[in-house]
Amino acid sequence: MHIADHLFAISGAASGLGLATARWLVARDARVLMLDRDETTLRQQAEALGQACAVADVTDEAQVRAALAGAGPLHGVINCAGIVHGEKLLGRQGVHALESFNRVLQVNLLGTFNLMRLAAEAIASTPADDQGRRA
Repeated sequence: MHIADHLFAISGAASGLGLATARWLVARDARVLMLDRDETTLRQQAEALGQACAVADVTDEAQVRAALAGAGPLHGVINCAGIVHGEKLLGRQGVHALESFNRVLQVNLLGTFNLMRLAAEAIASTPADDQGRRA
């Protein structure tokens, strides 16, 4: 697949793997929609790359749906949003907090699924190319 002029949504795009992926795609003449919760850093990085961005929490359906709605014809999605929380199962402060573990699952699992399903919906509405492909 040629990626030039194709649009890819990237979560976690303000830094780390998401930002590196955005840079890689842009260097190959692809367009990216950079998604992240970190508004300040996201806007700075998107401006530096000359790309679109949208502040969105991948666990929030409405935010992701709104971000994708204004992007234009979408050809792919790359999930790079993720968090980690280190805590002992049982430590001096007591048992591991269930809420912190739940937040990791929400972002890393539910957020990934949420973006994939909404991106699939957006890609399905993208006009097919001359060979019938959308992505």
